[in-house]
Amino acid sequence: MIISGILLVVALLASLPLLGNSIYAAPVMSHDTFFHTQRIMSIKNALLEGQLPVRIYSEIYEGYGYGASLYYPDIFLYFPAVLCILGVPLATSYNIFLILVNIATLFIAYYSYSHIAKDRMLGAVAASFYTLSTYRFLDLYTRGAVGELLALTFCPLILCGLTLLKRGELDKWWVVMLGYTGILQSHILSFVMLAVMGVLYVAFHLKYFLNIKAICCVLKAGSLWLLLNLWFLLPFLKEMQALPVWGTPNFWSTGARVVQLFDVFLNSVIGTEVFGGPIENSIPKTPGVLLIFGAVLLLLAMILYRDKMQGERKRILGCLLPGVLATLMVTNIFPWELIRQIPGLRGFFPKFQFMWRFNVLAILFLSLAAAYGFYYFFMRNAGNKLRAFILVSIVPCVFSMIFTNQFVRQAGQFENQEVLRNGYMDMMYLAPGFDYISEGVIESNLQEIWCTDAVQDGNGFSCQLQYDADGVVLGEAYVDVPLTYYTGYRAYLDGTPLDTTCSTKGIVRILLPVQKDGGYLEVRYEDGFLIGIGNIVSLIMWIILMLGGIVRKGWRKRPLSSV
Repeated sequence: MIISGILLVVALLASLPLLGNSIYAAPVMSHDTFFHTQRIMSIKNALLEGQLPVRIYSEIYEGYGYGASLYYPDIFLYFPAVLCILGVPLATSYNIFLILVNIATLFIAYYSYSHIAKDRMLGAVAASFYTLSTYRFLDLYTRGAVGELLALTFCPLILCGLTLLKRGELDKWWVVMLGYTGILQSHILSFVMLAVMGVLYVAFHLKYFLNIKAICCVLKAGSLWLLLNLWFLLPFLKEMQALPVWGTPNFWSTGARVVQLFDVFLNSVIGTEVFGGPIENSIPKTPGVLLIFGAVLLLLAMILYRDKMQGERKRILGCLLPGVLATLMVTNIFPWELIRQIPGLRGFFPKFQFMWRFNVLAILFLSLAAAYGFYYFFMRNAGNKLRAFILVSIVPCVFSMIFTNQFVRQAGQFENQEVLRNGYMDMMYLAPGFDYISEGVIESNLQEIWCTDAVQDGNGFSCQLQYDADGVVLGEAYVDVPLTYYTGYRAYLDGTPLDTTCSTKGIVRILLPVQKDGGYLEVRYEDGFLIGIGNIVSLIMWIILMLGGIVRKGWRKRPLSSV
């Protein structure tokens, strides 16, 4: 009961700025709060139009549509979108959603760290450090980076699942599968990062995985993960092949200065994403001073209490060393200039956009390392271990209040209508050269073409089309319609399929048959046969997963020994 009470207090403190009918947001458009609130509204509109799953945000770009859902997973945003459909204001729906994300993060982290450390109190302390960490708060409040924030919910589950498989607890194979499913459906870049981490983890502990039972469990987890996520993976891979979007040249100038690791007062919590140059107004893009301090305590404990750590030394090093490495990767003292000269790595790392993304790994490992540091100094030999646990749990709560108080003092407060008015979309998932059609509703290489009774939204376009294709060389007649180009758009003239391609303006181009002179033109987004099969397979697998009791069977309480 004490642990549950502490966790509920932590969840409340993590959510203080969310307790209201307005949104606190840094008034810097380079951050993402208004982007994600716009996604929620676009999903709401798409659901009301009958899209399921949502592929195109139909009202974006003056009705041309935007296929952000094809690249950026948004299944978790369906919840606040449905709240909006039910009449809950957008700002309130957004806040409710983030409160639930905080609660889910805390209890998933508690479950995960408790099983990794084999101690519930240690797990609760680590979960508190993780949930209230500076970088997670940066995502939650300053940057409004909902995708990465959601990914952070599932990172501990992945580490827990890998640890359980390494220990031989093969009946818990589903833990790592659910972790990777959650992170894929949250944030692609974080998924890539954790996928690499998983490969390195298995390679480093290869002897534990080189047996037929472990291999079968890994294959079973991977196969089920693939089937559950086909509905997103197939259109994502198809669009990425046609219109790839990766990387940023700014990556090599996004490192934090070492002094920022020890930022106690957090005076720039609504700062900007500074690329090189002075750090006067730079966001606090580090794990946070508390986790750094906890890691230092653990290093001292390993010197002072070396004999008492013999049974746990590998486990402690397994969280401390990766955490320190990831923290160094966030800073400009890491040998990035050397890595930049290596051909394969020079093209790989910019895919993560910013060096500070490696904070995802830093807080994942350092939260447990810091918990061990505080445990050995303040809890292990305490006369009243429960009292010591409560006092240690207060420490991250105090640091979280420093952040939230600085944030609400500096940030803007936006009511529901202001949130709607400030919503925006980036231009990341558009074909090169995207531009609006400048003359009329269609453009063509034909001199004589008429479009009447046109109906347009971002998910389709239709009209009565008449044209004269006489004199067109090699039959290359086309018409461009006001829809942003994605490979899933299909065109029909009186029900006959027509070929589509991307125009020089990044919109849908339809190749017209020269042997005809018109008819009813209809253009709509369709998943296609293969993706449709993937949708059905994923739906069936999710039903089997939930009704078949795979998770229910595995989520049995097991006694956790004391460290």
